[in-house]
Amino acid sequence: MDESGYQKMIQNYRQVASFFQDKNILRINPIDSIWKSKNTILKLDCDDGRLYLFKRISEDSEISEIAKAAKLAQEYPVLFPQIFIVDRNAYLMEFIEGRTFFTLAREEMVPFSSQCGKILQETWSGDINGIKGLERKEPERKDLRGIIRDSFGQRRKKAARFFSQDELADYDFSPFASVPERQSHNDLNAANLFYVSGAAAGIRMIDPQELGFNDIARDIGRYCASTFFNNYDRFGNDKKHSLDIAEAFLDNFPEQDLERAKYYLGESFLSFLNYETISVSKAVLKNLALKVLNQKGPLITLLADSL
Repeated sequence: MDESGYQKMIQNYRQVASFFQDKNILRINPIDSIWKSKNTILKLDCDDGRLYLFKRISEDSEISEIAKAAKLAQEYPVLFPQIFIVDRNAYLMEFIEGRTFFTLAREEMVPFSSQCGKILQETWSGDINGIKGLERKEPERKDLRGIIRDSFGQRRKKAARFFSQDELADYDFSPFASVPERQSHNDLNAANLFYVSGAAAGIRMIDPQELGFNDIARDIGRYCASTFFNNYDRFGNDKKHSLDIAEAFLDNFPEQDLERAKYYLGESFLSFLNYETISVSKAVLKNLALKVLNQKGPLITLLADSL
């Protein structure tokens, strides 16, 4: 589709078109999504000096992303782009100028991972810039044991061909008996968290999911698994560097959150078994899943013993 085609697409969304009625769109550039190629993502450069991002969701099952994004932008404005318009299966938000983990220089990965963890913990706790008066209200607690048990069963079933019947037969779900309900991204990975420099320095997130429950430990575990494994898989199987990245990130979070993040980390490795890797064998991924989900001990030690 050329630029005139994208212009027509935008005009089909009445509220979005109205937003741009008194603005002149200078350029429209499509942006490729790493994993969700069916969605349409456009960068719009306007004569008001601002950049906007228009996103059209193609799958009905993913429409809930829009409401989730709006909710998170309100709850954590320091972490999520401002949303201007929600119009059916599309939304318009501010364009974020930043870099993902994949575009960082090698020497930046560890300090950026540490910065990312620090910002997340401060934001979730309300201790932004060390101002203790901003602590959030004590969240409600929910029993997620049944939900997590079902999720584990589904992940284990999808990866069944890699395991014998008695491997990963169960998991201790007791850490999920009383989980603080705090808004979470639910699909946090190396491709949808941006490191931003300049006046708006920090991190920004895109492409959340609405999964019916919230647990920030899911974001901790998933992001750690994504950066740790992608670094190891894509950049020469550098064990020490991958462990340093994971440790720099995890060191920012309290033990009660890391106890649950351990499960989500292992769940991620189970999921990765069903996707193509670049250099890592399925045997290594299986070992990562078994170690993290079967054994006790510090996460970094379990990851180190798995490679």
